[in-house]
Amino acid sequence: MLFSALDDLEAEITYLLLRDFCSGSVFEMSPNAGWSTTWILSALRDNGETGHLQSHDIHARRRCFVPEHPLKNKWELVLGDAKEAVNDVSGFDFFFIDSDHSREFTEWYVDHILSKVKPRGMVCVPDIYHHPAPSEEGEVVLKWLRENA
Repeated sequence: MLFSALDDLEAEITYLLLRDFCSGSVFEMSPNAGWSTTWILSALRDNGETGHLQSHDIHARRRCFVPEHPLKNKWELVLGDAKEAVNDVSGFDFFFIDSDHSREFTEWYVDHILSKVKPRGMVCVPDIYHHPAPSEEGEVVLKWLRENA
């Protein structure tokens, strides 16, 4: 399934957050067809080409959907299950997580990623509110935010 689930507003907000906040390293989980990847690389380029993007996905074909980009050489696609591939996330400034939206997977990334975000690090989790009430993923993320200020 190759379509953009990240809507234009979420993509633009992500771009603006990166432009304002981050010129360093970005961790992206599940880039799907590369729509978010393209926005992230554009923000890093516009911040002075100093950044690096590491994307994690289970499909190699995603690389072909990212258009030629000045920072494509600063993009690393790590293949495999993120649960097995993610060892040390402490060196990242910005986390973009648009992955499995189940409660179980969210609890995993809250424990293994959000809990290790360095001070002043930023996390972007789209798709929390698709309906008036938060999704399963949203419930877990919002609970973690309440408990961790």
